[in-house]
Amino acid sequence: MDQHNHTPFFDHLDRYRADAVHSSDWMAPENPDPDGAPLPSPAEYLINRAEAKRAYSRVGLAHIIYTLAPIAVMTVIQIVLLFLPAESQPDNTVYLFINMACMYLVGMPLCLLMLRPPPRVSSVSGEPASARILLLAFLFAEFFAIAGSYIGLGVNTLVEWMLGAPPADTIIDTLSDIPLWVTLLLTVLIGPIVEELIFRKFSLDVLLPYGEKNAILVTSFIFGLAHGNFEQLFYAFLIGLVFGYLYAYTRKIRYSVLLHILFNFINGFLPTAIMRIPDPVMVNILSAVHTYATLIAAIIGLIFLLLCYRDIVLRPAEIPLPAKQNGRIVFGNVGMILLTIFLVLLLLLAL
Repeated sequence: MDQHNHTPFFDHLDRYRADAVHSSDWMAPENPDPDGAPLPSPAEYLINRAEAKRAYSRVGLAHIIYTLAPIAVMTVIQIVLLFLPAESQPDNTVYLFINMACMYLVGMPLCLLMLRPPPRVSSVSGEPASARILLLAFLFAEFFAIAGSYIGLGVNTLVEWMLGAPPADTIIDTLSDIPLWVTLLLTVLIGPIVEELIFRKFSLDVLLPYGEKNAILVTSFIFGLAHGNFEQLFYAFLIGLVFGYLYAYTRKIRYSVLLHILFNFINGFLPTAIMRIPDPVMVNILSAVHTYATLIAAIIGLIFLLLCYRDIVLRPAEIPLPAKQNGRIVFGNVGMILLTIFLVLLLLLAL
């Protein structure tokens, strides 16, 4: 590890969790370092701030490429397909696989090239994830999913009413048009792995050295907007907070991948599979059981969130950053400005 990363400030990060000192007490220039070591000069704070802004800009630009490159390739493919006779046109399943191939074989590699290696490697060691922590994370995700879904449904309905547009297809309706095995493959296996690598592992590896709270918030913000519709925006942002915190806490991507797989299986694949049952009575029974089970899990998640929220501690930046400049550091850079504009435009075009 580079000697530059071994500072008295950094050495006290693990003790930070036990002491539960507010992050502003660690980052504010006017407060003394817990070791009694001299604090960085104003010039050093400016250098650290510039480094953090470059890291956030790098993540923003990488996610633009991750989204834009597949769209460009898919557009070219669609133009080529226009010259094929009608009987040779691919069906919805083939189109879906082509779209996923563009995203995973074009967008993902380009995104990873821009994110690897991270400009500053974090030396914070993760903590083990017990069965209790994983269960709580799942319950929190269920609560946030239902809360975010209702928010998204309300906003989506309001927007459709204002635009006079017909109701948009739900995610379940969309999934019902493709074979069940394709739904299982893409939404339960491939999707969670790719999304956790892109939005958590590689993006957070770049941002975590500059503070866990901002890193988790920003990657969740991108994760929500990247879903491209109001129906998913809010719940994707909220469950992204859970996935992001789990990775920041453990520094092991396997935990958030497993949680994401379980979440998508229960909330995406199961409802789709239930709707494929030919017996309508059984569909109604199983749909009611699924709805009540997820609602009970969400209520339990809310209860434990209220009981345990004080135990949720986020490490501050590993390098001292100027106090009260989070907004300028996170969004005051080219990459994040362009990414926000780009994703908002895609969201509006989807209407």
